[in-house]
Amino acid sequence: AVIAALALITPAVVEARGPRLIQVPATTRAEREQIASWGMEVVEAQDTHLTLAVPPDKKFTPKVNRNLTRIPGVKVLSEDVDELFAEVTGRAADAGAYHTPEEARAELTDLATRFPAIASIQSLGKSVEGRDIVALRITGSDPAPWGKPVFLFMGCHHAREWISVEVPLAIARSFTEGYETDAGIKSLVDSREIWICPMVNPDGLAYSQSNYRYWRKNRQKNPDGSFGVDPNRNYSYKWGLDNIGSSGKKSLSFFLSSF
Repeated sequence: AVIAALALITPAVVEARGPRLIQVPATTRAEREQIASWGMEVVEAQDTHLTLAVPPDKKFTPKVNRNLTRIPGVKVLSEDVDELFAEVTGRAADAGAYHTPEEARAELTDLATRFPAIASIQSLGKSVEGRDIVALRITGSDPAPWGKPVFLFMGCHHAREWISVEVPLAIARSFTEGYETDAGIKSLVDSREIWICPMVNPDGLAYSQSNYRYWRKNRQKNPDGSFGVDPNRNYSYKWGLDNIGSSGKKSLSFFLSSF
């Protein structure tokens, strides 16, 4: 039975590029906590099971496979999630539906070109790999006697969250394209200074679209030789205040921490 289970769970000789999608029975809190402690990505949680993405990483995959052999009813849903994803969405880097870093920047530039009276392209600095962290500044010409309140919309802290690029872009389109025809939008834009930065982590986004779809962090090279710092965990301003919500391990500050 153990040999049969290993045959089901152990990857084939030809390694998959993407993670394997595995459904693991789990009906109690203790079972769920035990499975979660393996460190795998939990893709789905149901009353009867958890679905895990098990990456082809030789450092810890064998241990996970051994643990899986001890659980009856494990199912392999896909040998390679990247292949499954490509079959469903197509093989373009952005799945044919989402913006690449270059496409997102081009769209912001287009909005600034079409609506120069209210919009302009700004750079918030450079990423680790030298890309501009681009933002669109939107505001009307009406003066404010005490200064305008400033609002910042940000997207793509985590590289693999491609849809988080699309939401700020949609907001940018709404504020610029609707300015002349929508009184409510005009009032908002005239009375505020709005900054929209749809790609906080362009390096990670590019890496996730061209190399590994599940990459989350940026592409900072760390002192131990590993890559990646989580941008959403490394703001210097009040991060880890009173040691709430942070670990004791210190990591490199995110590039925006000086803002």
